[in-house]
Amino acid sequence: MEHNPYQVSESNIDNMASTDRIKGVGVEGEYLVCQHTAILPKRCMITNEELKISDKAIVKKLSWASPWIYLCILLNIIILLIVYFIVRKKLEITYYLKDEVNEQFKKKKNFHLCIAFASLISGIACIALAPPDIQGFGFLGILGFLIFLCVASAKGTHFTIKKFKNGKFYIKGVHPSYLNFIRQQNRV
Repeated sequence: MEHNPYQVSESNIDNMASTDRIKGVGVEGEYLVCQHTAILPKRCMITNEELKISDKAIVKKLSWASPWIYLCILLNIIILLIVYFIVRKKLEITYYLKDEVNEQFKKKKNFHLCIAFASLISGIACIALAPPDIQGFGFLGILGFLIFLCVASAKGTHFTIKKFKNGKFYIKGVHPSYLNFIRQQNRV
């Protein structure tokens, strides 16, 4: 059998694609650094395991604003919202997670949402049905609702944007071996 030098290699096309540089994505220390639009390789961000072809990408649109703008709450909540929508930075990121990891995050989020709504219902019931001397506990239930709603929002995310500097988003919560994988791919 003759060797044809122009024949296409029979290597796996997915492996060839993974040796390309990852555009718009890098690593600085313990942070994954992305530009405004980032498409990450088909590996789990949390466990760094390769995924099956059937696994679907997760596309998220995130925003970040400097923590200093929350001082505007001292003026007025409407001013805070206006300033937030003006100064926020937006990131659209496409990433992958193993199904088990994604389900684990969903369970945590749903657990905290259940507690939040249970405290809201108990708070409203306490205000509506309880004698006046213990109606204050109803406000504690409503406060618990707000707290657990924030906790559910935080527990449902796979990673967080820690800072924005020079047009780049710095993301924390990514597995260290995944960061090493990104470093190696960008050296090629």
